[in-house]
This record gives sequence, structure tokens and C-alpha cells, in this order.
Amino acid sequence: MKLYNTFIICIIVLITFCVYPARSQDTVFERKKNERYFNSVKGMPILVPIPMVAYMAGLSAGYECYLGKHHALELCGYYFFKSDEMGNKYRNFSIMLGYKFFSRSEDERFNNFWAGAYFSYYEEYQVFTDGGGVESQHYNYGIGASVGKKINLSKNKRWYIDLGFGMTFFKRFYKPLLSDVNWDDKFEGNKVIPRPVLQFGWKF
Repeated sequence: MKLYNTFIICIIVLITFCVYPARSQDTVFERKKNERYFNSVKGMPILVPIPMVAYMAGLSAGYECYLGKHHALELCGYYFFKSDEMGNKYRNFSIMLGYKFFSRSEDERFNNFWAGAYFSYYEEYQVFTDGGGVESQHYNYGIGASVGKKINLSKNKRWYIDLGFGMTFFKRFYKPLLSDVNWDDKFEGNKVIPRPVLQFGWKF
């Protein structure tokens, strides 16, 4: 009986070691053939020096979480700084949370187009040195929509460039929305801002 049990165990171990590598190779092949990534990070630096006149610098960064072939959640933000020839300084900060829908097609020409909607917070800070150092700060809360296309830059579709354009509708305030100041005293008006999209990304 012991010999029989030993023989059965040996057969099971042999089958396991023979079959598992083959199954592993198939799994790796299928994963490479139908490779799918669940997250991506993206960004774009900005530097535009104009000697003796002005300079602009900034950085945009984002994260995408793919919920399926067609759906993704997106978190993006950017910081932008500008100084003009008069010494005035402008700083902008924005953060955005949104949803994206992706097209999927075997024809690459129609693949990876996307459309999205998002919530956005946008803060402006300005210092006018030609006006005696007067400071101005505004807080913007809005919603927007954008469209674009994700263009793959590598064969494994890991590296890509995200191109698009959108519009954001903001409510503009002198004070933060949750401050103790009355609505009428802090609300300035409505504002529409274009949203260009240009970022390089990596999927993982």
C-alpha cells in the first residue's frame, strides 16, 4: 500500500512539473498577446523663457485607473507660474477629478478616442508690482467636458501621448467656497476656460 501511495505521489509531482511550465508559457503568451494595463501615470513640463520680457514655467501630472476596456477614472493637476516684463507674478494651481470613456476598435484609426467629464478646482494668485504690490486671489469651482485621443508610442502600448481639448465652466469667488463670508459678498461671476490636453504617459 505504501508503494502504491508513493507511486501515485510521484506521478502527481511529475505531471505537475511537466504541465505547469507549459501552462505558464501559455499564460505568458496570452498576457503578451492581449496585454492589458490597469493604471497609468502621465505628465508634461512647461518652460518658456523670453529673455528680458517674461518667462513661464509649470508642470502637469495625472493618474488614470482603468475600470475596464471602455472606462477609466482620472485625477489630474497642474501648477503654473508666470512673470512678465513689469515684474508682475501669476501663479495658478488646479486639481481635477473626472471620468473617461474610451472607444475600442480593431481598426487602429478608430481606437483609443476618448470623451470625459470632470469636476475642477482652480486657484489664481497674482501680485502686481507695478500697482504697489497689490495681491489678488481667486477661487474657481467648476465642471467641464473634453475629448481627445490616446496615441501609443511603443509596440507594447505602454508609452503613449494623450492629446485633447475641453472647456470648463467655473463659478469664480473672492474667498473660498466654505468660508464664513456671505455668498453675495464672495461670488464674482461665471467664467469659461479652455482646457488643452498634452501629456506623455506610461501604463502599468
